[in-house]
Amino acid sequence: MKVIVLLCFAVLTTAGEANSKVLSTKSNFYQDVIHDTELEENFEQVLLTNNILHYLLETVNFFTNQGLDAVEKVRRDVDSLLDDVLGEAEKLLSQSNQEINSNIDEVKQNLTAAENQLSHCFANVTERLEQIAGDSFANTKHCFDDLVARIKLIRSNVKEHVDFFIGKVHNIQQIGDACVAENSKLAEQVRCLLDHITETNAIVLEIVKDIGKLLAETTEEAISLATDTKGCLLDVVKQSRNDCDRLVKEVHQCLQEK
Repeated sequence: MKVIVLLCFAVLTTAGEANSKVLSTKSNFYQDVIHDTELEENFEQVLLTNNILHYLLETVNFFTNQGLDAVEKVRRDVDSLLDDVLGEAEKLLSQSNQEINSNIDEVKQNLTAAENQLSHCFANVTERLEQIAGDSFANTKHCFDDLVARIKLIRSNVKEHVDFFIGKVHNIQQIGDACVAENSKLAEQVRCLLDHITETNAIVLEIVKDIGKLLAETTEEAISLATDTKGCLLDVVKQSRNDCDRLVKEVHQCLQEK
């Protein structure tokens, strides 16, 4: 009987230990599951934060590229505009000089036909026509040189503005770089970029506004320049014709007196 009791006690003890081990194992299993779940949640959170950071950096790059594209476009538009003005002025210069030449040649031919009849009235006619031509060509050159000088000033002014705009665009990029470099944690980098999104967008809008204003002012100045140059050349041609007419009138008056 005593032996049976001892055996029963041993069996119960063994069963208790086994049950304790099972409970311990279950507890460890649940802790592992909870730990793995926390890791998974943390990983998802880091991944989400990293994706947001990537998106925000792409947004900053988008603002930067938009600014650079706008600056490059105004540079091309201004260069094209001024090249057109210069090209038209070159055509006007050539036409003006041709008209001056044609007018002087016509006067020279008409006066030369009668020169042998009364040489006294035609004294220094050739020299005076050459002087008129020389003065006229010098004046047309002055008109064109003034145009070139003013175009050079416009280009210089535009370049200063473009350099200033590019500096502003670089400020946008520096904001993004600083947020990443000065903050070690992803959440802080994201928060920094979010805090500056409005600022970067405002910079781009300001650049676009200033570029529009610059292009409008430059276009107006280019139109004024083209008009001034055309008027200058026309005045020179008119003055050359008047000088030739005055010479012809003096010769005719001389012939009438003779």
